[in-house]
Amino acid sequence: MDMIMERYETILENVFSVFDWIGESISKLSMLVMRGVHFVLSKSLDTAQAVGMTVYPWFRWTTIPFNYLIVRTFLWYIYRDDGKEPLDIPGVHYIVSPPGGGKSMLAFQKSNEIADETGYGSYHTSRIEKPRLSRDGRFYVVTHRVINPKDYYEKRKKVKRFNTTKYKALFFDEFHAENNSRLNKESAYNDFFIPFMNDLIKMRHFGFDKNIYLFSQVPNNDIQIMSIIARYHEVTIKKGLRYTDWLARGRFKIEPLYFTIKTYRMIRTTENFRKKLDRVWKKRVDIPRLDYFDTHAMAHEHDDLPYDYK
Repeated sequence: MDMIMERYETILENVFSVFDWIGESISKLSMLVMRGVHFVLSKSLDTAQAVGMTVYPWFRWTTIPFNYLIVRTFLWYIYRDDGKEPLDIPGVHYIVSPPGGGKSMLAFQKSNEIADETGYGSYHTSRIEKPRLSRDGRFYVVTHRVINPKDYYEKRKKVKRFNTTKYKALFFDEFHAENNSRLNKESAYNDFFIPFMNDLIKMRHFGFDKNIYLFSQVPNNDIQIMSIIARYHEVTIKKGLRYTDWLARGRFKIEPLYFTIKTYRMIRTTENFRKKLDRVWKKRVDIPRLDYFDTHAMAHEHDDLPYDYK
């Protein structure tokens, strides 16, 4: 009986040894295969990258104009998720355009879009909206409120609050005229600028959920302003004939078609800031609402002053 048990144990040990050898061999073979596959993939990737870098310049120049579709598709892929435009990025926006370049029209259209989205109007510093009769014909109404921003600050302190429960954005027209950085050493400048700058920094806490937009003809402003802006935009407006409108209605009229906007990020340098182009895009003009847009928003700013002669 003892001899049988010894032989049985010997057979079991041999069987287990065989299984151990098989498992170890499989493990070694698997590691060998994995290393081989990794080596092949790495070399293939390096080769493909080298070939790609060689072919890429040739591809760019020989696929004109079809490669434009690739670029536009790539931009769509980047900005496709929320459908938002650069003007919707949270923060303070600085918007530059020459006289007649479309700043006020863009401010009017953007504030209307905010009103459509949220149900709330915006603050404006100039009268860019024409009053219109209410539906019942009893009152003249507007969507947005016109304010003088300097009424909110006095002697470097804030004396009034913005009612952001009713107005979700601030559009500051001709900002350079109200905040000329050449006067930054004068008391009157700092009486307004210092508390206003504090408000810009804390705008989200105060309820300006739909941003603050500073419009100017001057490309630069106080360095503190330039340091906090979310995006910098250069705006031009394209005018022309709407072909489909002429075809359908026979109306031959030259009117604004779309805004061309170059959007930049502000990059801090050693002594100043520089612009880095982020995106060039177009925004179609909302023609029907231009009936309520006042193209001479600041024409009556000095009506209280006497003429030089009669």
